[in-house]
Amino acid sequence: MHNPPTAAEAEAHLRTLLADNEMPQPDEVLHHPAEVVFLFHEKKLAVTVELTDGWLDNATAVRADAWGDP
Repeated sequence: MHNPPTAAEAEAHLRTLLADNEMPQPDEVLHHPAEVVFLFHEKKLAVTVELTDGWLDNATAVRADAWGDP
């Protein structure tokens, strides 16, 4: 079993995922003990990442183009 990621690791992971897919970076990031919240002000969007043991080590595992056919 893996240790949950730190808030800094989760933030770096999402920022890399966004950059790799040419998507905008968040306007604000809030670190909480069990989650990280990414705020996109213009779109009025919040993305919450829970810091759990089920964390994926491979960033490509969550890329839409890596999912393949259902």
